[in-house]
Amino acid sequence: MSTTLLTAGLGCIIAAIVGGGLKGFGIEFPALQSGKRQLLLSIFGIVLLIGAFAVPAESKSDSSAGAAPATAAPAPAAAVATPAAPAVPDRQKLQAELEQNKKKLETLEQNVAARTAQIADQEKEIASQDQQIADGKITGAAVPKMQAEINKARKMLNDERKANINAQQGIARTQQRNMEIERLRSTN
Repeated sequence: MSTTLLTAGLGCIIAAIVGGGLKGFGIEFPALQSGKRQLLLSIFGIVLLIGAFAVPAESKSDSSAGAAPATAAPAPAAAVATPAAPAVPDRQKLQAELEQNKKKLETLEQNVAARTAQIADQEKEIASQDQQIADGKITGAAVPKMQAEINKARKMLNDERKANINAQQGIARTQQRNMEIERLRSTN
C-alpha cells in the first residue's frame, strides 16, 4: 500500500468534509467556498485512496514474477535449515509487538473520541456566539471583540481537527501493522 497516496487521499476527504482550512505536512487546504469544490476534492481523495490500494497489487505481482526464477534452483540443505531456527523468537517478538499495538490503538481511539466530543462542544459554542451577534444580543464595541474570540476559537478548533486527523492516521498505520503481524504470524 502506498502510504503517500493513502495519506493524501485521507487528507483530501477530511478537508472536503470540514470545508478546507487544513494545514499539514507542508500542504495547506484553503477554506472551500463552494459545495462543488468540496465534492471534487472528496472525489479526488477517493481516487487517491483507490490508487493507494491498487499500486501495491501491481508491484506485488511484478516482484513475485521476478522472484520465481530465483526460487526454481534447489537450495542447499544447510540454507533451508537455518531460517527455521529463529522462527520461535520472531513469533514471540511479533506477539509482543501486537499486544503493544493493541494498547496503543485503544489509547489513540479514546483520544480521538474525546477530541471529537470536544470539537462538537466547541462548534456549538461558536454557533451560539455567532447567533448572539446575529440576533443583536451583542452590539456596539462588543461585536468586534466577540468576533475576535470566535475567530480565535475557530483557529483552535482547526488545530484540534488536525490533531484528530493525525491520530486517525496513527490508528490506520497501527491497524495496518497489526494486519502485517497477523499475516507474518500465520506464515511462521
